[in-house]
Amino acid sequence: LANATMLARVLLIVVIVAPWLWSAAALVFGLALAGAAPAVLWHLRRAGATRTGEGDQFSNPTQLSTALVFGVAYAGILLLAAWASERLGAAGLYAVAAISGLTDVDAITLSSLQLHANEAIGVREAMSAIVFAVSSNLVLKAAMVAVAGSLRLGWLTGLGFAGALLGLALGLWGLHTLVL
Repeated sequence: LANATMLARVLLIVVIVAPWLWSAAALVFGLALAGAAPAVLWHLRRAGATRTGEGDQFSNPTQLSTALVFGVAYAGILLLAAWASERLGAAGLYAVAAISGLTDVDAITLSSLQLHANEAIGVREAMSAIVFAVSSNLVLKAAMVAVAGSLRLGWLTGLGFAGALLGLALGLWGLHTLVL
């Protein structure tokens, strides 16, 4: 469920920060959300049958330390992404995106949008970098579940993420195939 929320959040970030990319973002993340929908619906149906009534405990998202860590991470990823893109081309940017996506997708999303706004990279490169970050994040989470939980649980999680990953791949293929 949280991973479908991540897809929607990334789509919203792109539309707010770079509204001229709405059609590219809608194609890529719309297909990813459609791919994630069966797993989300299955989870919601299953969770409704086993609800205990105890709510989740949330922490304050406005902590200064959290904001400072994000700011430092964003600045570092922006610099690294710009350097990699300039020195190594799109492949360098994609590598930075995949690695940074292992821990956080927001910083590379914002960095890619900033590079695109400054005309350092094109639409396809920006969206591809974001997709690589989101994909690596999903794959790592499935692997962590397999290691921390069980192999069976990891496979089930991976199966749940497969629809979103397929949607991301189809959206990226469409983006590279179509003229948007």
